[in-house]
This record gives sequence, C-alpha cells and structure tokens, in this order.
Amino acid sequence: MKEVLLWSWPLVAGLGLGLLYFLGLWLTVRGLPGRAAAPLWWLVSLALRLALLLGGLYWVGAQDWRRLLLALAGILLARWVLTRRLGRLPTPRPAAPAPSALGEHQ
Repeated sequence: MKEVLLWSWPLVAGLGLGLLYFLGLWLTVRGLPGRAAAPLWWLVSLALRLALLLGGLYWVGAQDWRRLLLALAGILLARWVLTRRLGRLPTPRPAAPAPSALGEHQ
C-alpha cells in the first residue's frame, strides 16, 4: 500500500500541473482576440505557465527520474482529458460582404 502511494502522487501532481498549464493556455487563447496588447498578454501567460510547470516538475522529479516520468505521464493525461472535454475552439468565419460590395450595379 505504501508503494502505491509513493508512486501515485507524482502522477497526480503531473495531472494537476498539466491541468493548470493547459487550462491557462485555453483561457489565454480564448481571451486574445479582444485584447489590445495581445502579444504582451501571450508572452506573460507563457512565462507564468512555463515557470509553474517547470518549477513543479523540478519539485516532483528532483530525486528520482521515475517520478519525473510519472509526472510527465500525468501532464500528457491532462492534455488528453482537456482535449476531449473542451474540444476545439470554433474557427472564426469571415463576415459576408455587404451586397453593394459585390460589384452588382443596378
């Protein structure tokens, strides 16, 4: 029982790290079109998400490569779950041109 707990917590920690990273990415991408400073917003979000993810991976897997591998598996599991749960973002369609802009002269 003790070994199951010893080897399951890195997987759960990786799952949590992955959920935070990919939900943050999802929220960033959804919010970018309405932002005035979109590149800056994207860069700050990337830096925060990477700092959290890499710091968490360092903390989880610092003493054993198998813990790091389990945490990475948890991150991939989080990506898989969120991709199935949230789906793809709808692709924005260009607005239809006004009838006068079609070149029809009457």
